[in-house]
Amino acid sequence: MRLPRLCRTKASTLAVLALGTLATSTAAPFIKLAYMHPMALAAGRLLGAGVIYGLIGRDFVAGWRSLSPQDRRRLVLASPLMTGHFACWMASLSFTDLPSAVLLLVLQPLLATFFGARVFRERVTRGIVLALVLALAGLGLIVYDDLRLSARYLVGDGLVALGALFIIAFFTVGRRLRPLLSFPAYMCLTYGGAGVWALALALVFGIKLVGYPAAAYGWLAGLILITTGVGHAALNYALPYARLFTVNLVTIAEPVLAIAAAVMFLGEGVTVGEIAGGVLLMAALLVGMRDEMRPTRETAVPGPP
Repeated sequence: MRLPRLCRTKASTLAVLALGTLATSTAAPFIKLAYMHPMALAAGRLLGAGVIYGLIGRDFVAGWRSLSPQDRRRLVLASPLMTGHFACWMASLSFTDLPSAVLLLVLQPLLATFFGARVFRERVTRGIVLALVLALAGLGLIVYDDLRLSARYLVGDGLVALGALFIIAFFTVGRRLRPLLSFPAYMCLTYGGAGVWALALALVFGIKLVGYPAAAYGWLAGLILITTGVGHAALNYALPYARLFTVNLVTIAEPVLAIAAAVMFLGEGVTVGEIAGGVLLMAALLVGMRDEMRPTRETAVPGPP
């Protein structure tokens, strides 16, 4: 089963990315409200999304058989990369604080720029450079008052950086595979495989997987259906149609959406630095999206390896 091609134009591609950004921004509140071990949540959301897309397409076996041996090896590599991203991010919060981790979100579009240029020959434009500078300044203003520096925090920051490297490597491999499989088969094989790896890690470390309150499984369902099934899926769907930089630039919108949600629904205050940082982040997004809309010589769909 092949889903209708939603990304017919660059404008529709950006609309899909915007939807993905809104959906992935639900991760933090869902995780906080679930009160489950993070690795149990990671295993549940990845396996759940894989099963759902497997039922939608029901062609993952045929998709696997249609791949060349080299592409099968790429697929086998992609799943643990996604698991490594989740594992590093969650482990980092035991060593560093959330503001430091949020600041390092800028590593995703930065690494995506490097990988896009080296692997897919994407041109590094002035718009990309300006968007990265604005993003770094905006995130810096948001978290400036809460930043700390110590040996323990540096370990955590290193884990965040490693997690960013894992997700960029996943998207790089995934961009090769996306045109070769139907979208449901791609999601089933990559995210379902990542869920198996996450489940194995949870079992090895004796992490509690069942016995949580019923409400926790409701929030887990939100992570499966909205955060992963819609949010992550939208980013992966857009992979062949947008630059690797653009797909990863949207992650910097999460702090802005989180601040807005805290103000509207939790009645929390907002500082001048957070407002200024949010404005710069939105400016970075606008600059990056505008640059994506401009016609370029390179094609968005990658050629053969």
